[in-house]
Amino acid sequence: NTDWWHEMYNDYHPVNNHSISISGGNKAVKYYISGQYDRQQGMIKANPDVFEKYNIRAKIDARINKYARISNNTNFFTSSYNYPGLNNVQDSFAYSNRHAPACFPLKNPDGSWLYFVDAIGYRVANGRHYAYAEGFSNLQKRNDLANTTELTITPTRQFTIKANYTYRTYQNHNTHRGSKISYSQTPGEIVEYDNGGAFTNWMGEAISEYVYTSSNVFATYENTFKEAHHLTAMIGTNFDTFHRKSVGARGYDLITKELSDLSLISTSKRAPEISGGQTAWRNLGFFGRLNYDYKGRYLAEVSARYDGSSRFAVGHKWGFFPSASLGWRISEEPFFAPIKSMVNNLKFRASYGTLG
Repeated sequence: NTDWWHEMYNDYHPVNNHSISISGGNKAVKYYISGQYDRQQGMIKANPDVFEKYNIRAKIDARINKYARISNNTNFFTSSYNYPGLNNVQDSFAYSNRHAPACFPLKNPDGSWLYFVDAIGYRVANGRHYAYAEGFSNLQKRNDLANTTELTITPTRQFTIKANYTYRTYQNHNTHRGSKISYSQTPGEIVEYDNGGAFTNWMGEAISEYVYTSSNVFATYENTFKEAHHLTAMIGTNFDTFHRKSVGARGYDLITKELSDLSLISTSKRAPEISGGQTAWRNLGFFGRLNYDYKGRYLAEVSARYDGSSRFAVGHKWGFFPSASLGWRISEEPFFAPIKSMVNNLKFRASYGTLG
C-alpha cells in the first residue's frame, strides 16, 4: 500500500527567524532601527514550498530648537511565497487527499506517472501529485512601504501646532504556471492530457498596486484660568488620497516548460486574456472643537466638520456636520460627598449632532 501522506508531505517543516534592533540617542535626538528575517519551509515534499519575509523599521525623533520637534517613522515589508501545485494551494491539498487511495501508487513501475485508470474510470489524486512535481509553480510577492513624518511646533506652553504626512504604497504580484499531464496506462506509451482547465500549458500574471497619502495640520490651545475655568480649542484640516491600479494577463501554449514568461506564449490556438482596473478617491475636511469645563464639574463642548469627498456626485460632495454636548459631573458636587465612597464618579451628559 502507498503511504500517500509521507510520499507527498513532510512531517517537519523548519522555521527560521532572525531579528536585530538598535536604539539610542540623547536629549536632542532619539532613534530606533530594527530588522527581521523569517523563513518557513512548507510541508510539500516534491518541490520548493518556501515562504520568506523581510521587515525593516526605522524611527527617529529630533529636536530642531526649543520650539520645534520633527519625527519620522518608516516601515518596509517584503515577502515571497514559492509553492508548487495549482494556483490555489488549498485545492491541491484537498484533491490529493480525497482521491488518493492507498491501493494506487504515485508512479508506475517504469517511473511514468499514474493518473487515469481505465478499468474503473478513476483519476488518481485528481492529478494533484503530478501538479506538485512537474511544471506547476506559483509565486506570490508582496511589498509594503509606509512612511510618516510629523512636525510639532510649541511656541508657548498652551499652544501646539502639529503637521504630519503619510505615504504608503503596497504592491501585490502573483505568477502562476500550469502544465499538461503526461501519464501512462500501458508500458512504453505516454499520454499527454490537456483538459483546457487545470491541466493546461498556461501562465498567468497579475499585478496590483495602491498608493495612499494622508496630510493633517491642526492647532490646539489649552489653558486654565483662575484655577477653575479650563478651556481647550482645536482647529485643523486633513486631506487623503487613494489610487489603486491592477493589470493581469493569461496566456496559453508556452513554447517551453523550463521558462515562464508571457513573451513565450503562442497565440495561434488561443488568444491571451487581459484584465485591468483602477480606483481613485480624495477626501478633504476642515474641523474644529471647543471644550470648556468649570472645576471639572460643568462641561460643554461644540464641534463641527466640513467634509468633501470625490466619491459623491457633483452638488453633493460637501457636507457640514455640527455637534454639541452638555455635561454635569454630579459626583463633584458638595452634596454628593456622603456617598462618594460607594460611587466615586457619576456624570450626566446630553449631546446632539450629525456625522458624515
